[in-house]
Amino acid sequence: MDWKAKFRSLLSEYRDNEKGSFAVTMAVSATALFLSIGAAVDIGLYQKNVQKAQLVADNAALTAAVFVKNHEREPKNSDEGFVDGVTYSSSAAGVTFSENTRGVSGDGVDGVAFNVNYNDAEKEAEVTVSGTYNTIFMGIFGFDQLKFRSIASVKYFEQNLLDPASVLLVLDNSGSMNYADKPGEAVNNVFFKNPAGTVRRITGLRLAVNTFMDRLNQIVGVQNDQTGYSLRTGAFGYNGNSSPVVTLNMDWRILSASQVNQFQASGGTNSAPPLDKAVTVMGNEDNIHKSRHGDGNPLKFVIFMTDGVNTTVTGPPVWTEASGTGLWRGEQCVRINNGAPTCNFIFLNVDDQPSNRSGSFKDFFGRFISFTQQDWVEGFEQSNADVTSLASCEALKADGVQVFTIGFALDEGDYDRDPNSLFFSVNEASRQSPLLRVQANTLLKGCASSSEHFLEVSDTGALEAAFDQIGRRIVAEVIRISS
Repeated sequence: MDWKAKFRSLLSEYRDNEKGSFAVTMAVSATALFLSIGAAVDIGLYQKNVQKAQLVADNAALTAAVFVKNHEREPKNSDEGFVDGVTYSSSAAGVTFSENTRGVSGDGVDGVAFNVNYNDAEKEAEVTVSGTYNTIFMGIFGFDQLKFRSIASVKYFEQNLLDPASVLLVLDNSGSMNYADKPGEAVNNVFFKNPAGTVRRITGLRLAVNTFMDRLNQIVGVQNDQTGYSLRTGAFGYNGNSSPVVTLNMDWRILSASQVNQFQASGGTNSAPPLDKAVTVMGNEDNIHKSRHGDGNPLKFVIFMTDGVNTTVTGPPVWTEASGTGLWRGEQCVRINNGAPTCNFIFLNVDDQPSNRSGSFKDFFGRFISFTQQDWVEGFEQSNADVTSLASCEALKADGVQVFTIGFALDEGDYDRDPNSLFFSVNEASRQSPLLRVQANTLLKGCASSSEHFLEVSDTGALEAAFDQIGRRIVAEVIRISS
């Protein structure tokens, strides 16, 4: 019997007990309180799902309309685009839902689903999203599910609906971007095998960015005095240098493949200089847009991607609390005879939290020494470059910039430093510890505009999907929906 059934049974026992009038009164009062709190939780989560469903509808309708606009026909199959009458999972539109949210029974798709209808009479793509939210608390009172439905439509040939926007990429070009994008599979104690589909991380980055630019190009196309100007893009490729190693200045264009292919992997890692420069660049975008088309309030986006941690030392590190690092900091205080205690931090590398300790002894000189070791906190020493980077991210967000962040190939494991062959030895491997992932994600999550603006991906395929998901979100905001 689950907890909801037990609760119903308990209420029934109260009702059946004629002598327990006080208990019944208390049960009813508790039930009312429980219902109000539980209902508030469920309704809040339900509303969030409704908002996500609308985002799915908007993204899918926009994608479908853009395809027809560019090809003057509907997609022939799902590899080309969304096919009329086919049911798709919401993830195909770049949006995922929680586990307790499902599609409509019988649609044959896991999770929330949508359908696309190409309405040639109205010259628009129409999308309907349907799903069911399984309540957490309200099921006690018979409301096990709350259904939702969202609809959106986008005209095929509405080319005057572009909101002006600026998109800047801040991309890790450090030496580790030359490594394999997937950890090796151990063959024995000496050799590893690269999994199928392994590529260099820098190669995967170029593929993902080119695909991302293709998506933006589908909605913008050529920008000139006749077609108008709406979108500016640029990029910084950075390593450990004091300035970006690749600078593709913001301009009224989509980055070309030849420009993207300038990204090369070398050196250490320091995200502080490019993010600081991004603050200045994005701060100038308002005036640049205003002087071109009169709208001085463009949508602004920064996409920040890294495959590791900052390695360039720019100042003393800062202790940051985090779980799962295996590094513990405690305070040790030492008193000599009756003097004032001297306290400092000490560090231990252990899995479990160290015990507090205290003790005393006489040293060689006959002095009475007492000590304490306590207040253990798990975490890591965050580089000063992280602190500076986070400050730049806060400045970007304060300026109205949406900051997306991507952690790439951060999984624990042994990675081939030069993936040119199927097998590699331990001497050719770079070992990534769990701490690297914690450190990198602490920076990336802190920089992101929200939890939904942070994405962690394990390999090139997932990186392309992440850039595509971000591209869909940007496109959905740049092009206004017709209904």
